[in-house]
Amino acid sequence: MNLVYSLIFGCLCAFLSLSAAHANSADKTGNLSAFEQYAKDQKEGFNAYKEQHRKFISLLKQEWQAYKAEQSLVRDAAPKLPTAPVLKGSDFIAPPMVVFEQPEAINIPPKNIPNRDLIEDAKPEEIVVSPSTTPLVIPLVDDGQTTAEEPQDKRKAFEFYGQQLKLAPLPDITLVGRSQDDLQVYWELNSEADFDLIFKEIEQLKTTLSLSDWALFLLIQEYVKQHVDDGNQAIAANWFLLNNLGYEARIANGDNTLILLMTAEQSLFDMPYYDIEGKKHYQMLGDASTNVRSYRGNFDKKNKALDMSFNKTLTTVADIHYRDITTTLTGEAVALKLPYDMQRIKYLSTYPQLDLRYYFAAPVDPITSQALTQSISVILTGSQDTQVSQLLHLIHRSFPYAVDDQQFGYENYLTVEESLHYQASDCEDRSVLFAWLAINLLQEPVVALNYEGHVATALTRDGRLVSADPTYLGADLGDIMPDYQGVRPKVIRF
Repeated sequence: MNLVYSLIFGCLCAFLSLSAAHANSADKTGNLSAFEQYAKDQKEGFNAYKEQHRKFISLLKQEWQAYKAEQSLVRDAAPKLPTAPVLKGSDFIAPPMVVFEQPEAINIPPKNIPNRDLIEDAKPEEIVVSPSTTPLVIPLVDDGQTTAEEPQDKRKAFEFYGQQLKLAPLPDITLVGRSQDDLQVYWELNSEADFDLIFKEIEQLKTTLSLSDWALFLLIQEYVKQHVDDGNQAIAANWFLLNNLGYEARIANGDNTLILLMTAEQSLFDMPYYDIEGKKHYQMLGDASTNVRSYRGNFDKKNKALDMSFNKTLTTVADIHYRDITTTLTGEAVALKLPYDMQRIKYLSTYPQLDLRYYFAAPVDPITSQALTQSISVILTGSQDTQVSQLLHLIHRSFPYAVDDQQFGYENYLTVEESLHYQASDCEDRSVLFAWLAINLLQEPVVALNYEGHVATALTRDGRLVSADPTYLGADLGDIMPDYQGVRPKVIRF
């Protein structure tokens, strides 16, 4: 970056020297012209950038400290119901037990993050959907610096959830080893290189593709993979990029590899972490290690933790698959074909596990949202309470029940779209799905009821919470499983 800025400011200084000799370069009050102010701001920004890196390099030279891995957070240790109970006296016939297919791994999430194995369904039929299922034309920043020595074909194409992307190439800087001195030298060389265009293009993609913090983290990994083969150097490149993009990222030396640690606004479950300066630093990349060594302090005190909430839907090139269900809500069989975007399923499969309330608040892709709203609303009949019960019965009959250990091998909350994709769902997943349907189809305020070992939902009637349990097969609004009658649950509002 030094060379580029030197050239720019050499020209600027020459211009300013010339401008100083002419009275029209500033007004009579002595104020700077617009161009002079721009040049002044650019120079101040460059000097601040260099000073920030100089201070951090000095920090890296200080003695690193040892930190011990903490026990991963456990979200919900209580065992779930092995089967979904049937309301006594109802005419509901429990569906047969689900026999799970051998899952086909179609996405490799970042290391040390549990993988939700994905199960492919049959090839979907064609459907006209909105938004478009063709790649976006993404206008990247025009660097204006391409020369014969730096051709555009240095931009290596890569796919990111269907989008074909080409970003400015990563500077060719090699990490020699993984010692403290090696990492300090690596950072110093990067701070002298030109990353300006890379940062601008990544920031632009963050807006264009509606990237959450987690999606941006994944994007940077994919970008680095196009330029770096060595695992330790890839971790170091992520460390440099993430810090300069405003995230609280830390590198550490583990037993076998370098480790990338990051903080998060939310608790992340089943992920190794280290308590460093009073903050949980979760292990994002690198091999698990009992002990690590890392520096004190941070690159920038203003750098932020990852916001892991599902606050953006991510713009993909949609790969539409379907959940085929048949329901008899009104006594007549009705077939529904519910679409979902397989690219989003792949993306959601990489997500670390969060607290339950975030899944209830997760946005649903417009493709799925539109289909659920239009196809289900037309088959609901009767009073408001009757329609609530019909939504419960739809889930009872159309979505097989299975605990996560059977289907995934670990506790795994699902979003609405994921419940359409996977073969079965447990009480949390069914409650998330029902809550979304009740809110969006019937405009019903919904809360979650968190019992020990079970999750249901509730609606408000006459100032009281009334149970609506999508796991209690055959139950209507107001019915409560016998084991939980008289039990006070924790109410989750979202």
